Amino acid sequence: MKHALAALVSLLSAAFLFALPAGAQNDPAKDYVIACSGPFGKNATHADIEKAFGKENVTYGDVPGPEGSTEKATIVFAEDPERRIEIQWQDEEKRARPLAITVGNEDAKSRWSAPLGIKLGTSVQEIQKITGKPFPITGFEWDLGGYAHLQKTKLEKLPGGCTLSLRFTLDSIPEGKKYKKLVGDVKVRSDDKVLLELKPRVQFFTIGYAD
Repeated sequence: MKHALAALVSLLSAAFLFALPAGAQNDPAKDYVIACSGPFGKNATHADIEKAFGKENVTYGDVPGPEGSTEKATIVFAEDPERRIEIQWQDEEKRARPLAITVGNEDAKSRWSAPLGIKLGTSVQEIQKITGKPFPITGFEWDLGGYAHLQKTKLEKLPGGCTLSLRFTLDSIPEGKKYKKLVGDVKVRSDDKVLLELKPRVQFFTIGYAD
């Protein structure tokens, strides 16, 4: 009886693994959490990233920068938008000591989460619960639009000595005088009623370290 039960458990386990999506059985990313430690720690290197995720999943090349520029970065899972990470280095020549570890895309969808469970798609109200108070957000529809200013909040610094940057997105901004205050080089409070009407959510998050 014991042998028959063991055989059944083995068979069910094998069937479960077979049913997993391709690559899920040996997914190098495992829990999809970016912590301020391990391969994402302050002294990490490109080689550490390769060791953690496999050389075949790691490249080095150009990524979009501000105002239409490009910058060099280590890229993990470059062809998969929901798993992609971009890592820029304080020492570009040695590809050492992360400057910015960025997750984000136009669809605001990713498997990755930042410390404290923050993910793409997290609402501004949920972020405000974590910060403990309202915070300013830059106006939308320009190159530096949608960025949260987290200074003097509970998200100003994270365990492990890293910092967090959040960028919010809106589906659209309707026509009308009351919405003009949300556009351009301005700052809007995270609890602003007009802003909340448009349901802002996290589109990008960046984990960084000071020089």
